[in-house]
Amino acid sequence: MHRLLPLALLCPLTAHAVWPEDVTPSSMLVHDGQAQLNSANLGVQYEQLVKEVGTMVGNQAMLPAETVGAYGWEFDFRMNWVFNEAIDRGNDPSPWLMAHQEEDALPYQWIPGFGARKGLPWSTEVGATAGWIGMSNTAMVTAFGRVALIEGYKPWPDVTLQIGYGGYVGNPEMEVGAFDLGVTLGSTYYTGRISGAHNGQVSPWANFTVLRVSSASKLDQATQLALGAKHYQGGRAASTSGALPPLVVPRVAVGWQVTSQNLHARVGLSWAWDTIPVLNTGMGMSF
Repeated sequence: MHRLLPLALLCPLTAHAVWPEDVTPSSMLVHDGQAQLNSANLGVQYEQLVKEVGTMVGNQAMLPAETVGAYGWEFDFRMNWVFNEAIDRGNDPSPWLMAHQEEDALPYQWIPGFGARKGLPWSTEVGATAGWIGMSNTAMVTAFGRVALIEGYKPWPDVTLQIGYGGYVGNPEMEVGAFDLGVTLGSTYYTGRISGAHNGQVSPWANFTVLRVSSASKLDQATQLALGAKHYQGGRAASTSGALPPLVVPRVAVGWQVTSQNLHARVGLSWAWDTIPVLNTGMGMSF
């Protein structure tokens, strides 16, 4: 009987999104004009979509290991490029393509946004970011805290531990959040006097982070059943609702920052081998 649910859902199914790059999981019930009747296969696709959206909205590894100092402030503008088709999916269609109302999703997501962080005593700092997911009705917001376990002891690299959370905002069909715990290794090298500027620095870094992606579907129960959509939540929510544990996504990243006086520019590339790569760029100033 449950195999007939997608057919029953097609008639009342209406599009709520008006932006061309909105992610609408209910659209996965129809592909190439054909009803998708295998809820098990759809459930696999939905799970992959959740992991990749979580990779997109989680805190990005785009900070050097060095903290800004007890009295420091930093503000930046950033642009993240999420390459949702830079993965070998075999003969399976991309979940981004299936969850796109017109089935012509862009091969990447672009996310302009802003970030800020504030230094605290004992080599700690806190920060937050916010960004709009381009050409969609959705956004992402994150918050994080960092502590330098080793900092300023040359020739040893700086080692910084980060914990944070990022959330997907504005999607009427799904909730996604990503808890992150990671470590960054890096160092800062002074380049001496640059023509017309002082205090030039180059700061390369490498990062390893584990994301725990949680999700809850906002669709009605019949649509969830037809889609094979599961809830991925931890703690009390999992024990009381029968949800599955959060999805674990390991991620590695490298990057570098160039600083001249109090201005900086950054480039970073991260790769979660179970999901998708992300290119992070940014520029800003510190005080």
